[in-house]
Amino acid sequence: MAFQIIGRCGQATAALVAMALLTRKLGIGAVGIFATWEAIFTLLDVVVDGGSGNALVRRGGAFPQSLKPLLARALRFRTITATLATLVAFGVATLDPRVQVSDPGLVICAIGLWFHLFGSRACVFQLCLDFRFPSVLRIVTALLGLLGVILLASQGNENPLNYLAAIALARMLGNLVIWIGAAPLLRRWVKANGESKHNLGGFERESLSLGLGWLAREAYGRLDILALRALAGPVAAGIYAPVRKTFTLAVQIPAFVTNVAMASLSSQAESDPEAFRNHVRRLARNLSLFVIPLAAISWPFAYLYLDLAFGAEYGERGVTALWILIGAGILVYPSSVFITAIIARGRAGLALGVSVVALVVCVIGNLIWVPGSGVTGAAIARIVTEAAALAAAIFGWSMLRQGSARLG
Repeated sequence: MAFQIIGRCGQATAALVAMALLTRKLGIGAVGIFATWEAIFTLLDVVVDGGSGNALVRRGGAFPQSLKPLLARALRFRTITATLATLVAFGVATLDPRVQVSDPGLVICAIGLWFHLFGSRACVFQLCLDFRFPSVLRIVTALLGLLGVILLASQGNENPLNYLAAIALARMLGNLVIWIGAAPLLRRWVKANGESKHNLGGFERESLSLGLGWLAREAYGRLDILALRALAGPVAAGIYAPVRKTFTLAVQIPAFVTNVAMASLSSQAESDPEAFRNHVRRLARNLSLFVIPLAAISWPFAYLYLDLAFGAEYGERGVTALWILIGAGILVYPSSVFITAIIARGRAGLALGVSVVALVVCVIGNLIWVPGSGVTGAAIARIVTEAAALAAAIFGWSMLRQGSARLG
């Protein structure tokens, strides 16, 4: 857990520093273009993964002997999804009047999608609960990306996609190093657990279900910035970008807690359902007790933070949105636990349903509030979405409990 805190928070902090630098070196509209294309490529990263990462962890935790054959299946699966993601990237670029399809920055980011094939072995570290190497690597790649941003800024570069490409290059290197660094651990895993081609059936179907659910969650998490760009223009997206980046940093904690818990929850769900249910309840309760006082302390300092970190205009026009997103963050913490529990139980379809409900609410909310309220409207849509996601996750969790009780 400590290595997850260091790695993920270090990466998120580097991204926040990069955003602070961009708000001072680029115009607000260019910051909006950077933020929207960052969101687009994040969604395309999810498309390339296609849910195969979570499927590898779930199946590897439940059936350890099947891991190596599953990795081969995942590699073939990601080749197809990377092709699809690349076509989408260039297709979207043709629709953006502020971006050229031939832009070198865009091309580099598209090539970076293919390096997620090398990242498939990251599941081995997660299954072994060995986060030292990935966490250190995460910080190193984040710092390399930040260094690239600093170098471009020092040269006066004004193309937002070049900054995104610098970050993508660092992540490409990280995925390549993960592939190499995981090899010894994978050999030890196979030696300890054996190798079997049983339990491979339905891997692609499970991956797609998990991937669609993850894509839906990421889509409603990124739709606010994309809706602002489309409905209110790049300047509104630029004002919202550092607010949203701060929110993303704040919700890193449930992400790494559930990341650590996934392997053990998958094992408990198969071997000890009662311990599994107790574990989930404790995680949800403890995370809630952690985030509520943290949000209460943060709320009064929202304007001062935006003003000092990004500038007076970002503080004046973004503080209300940040106040709202602080409230949304409280809802994310328990929600992430229940969604993870549903996935660990092997109910990828149910997790997808929860995410689709949230996505539909998000689309409707942004269409209602963004045109009239801009940045604040995007934040309102986000808190309503997170409330819907939490309600749907709790409902899905209750369905699992009832199903287990009937089986008992």
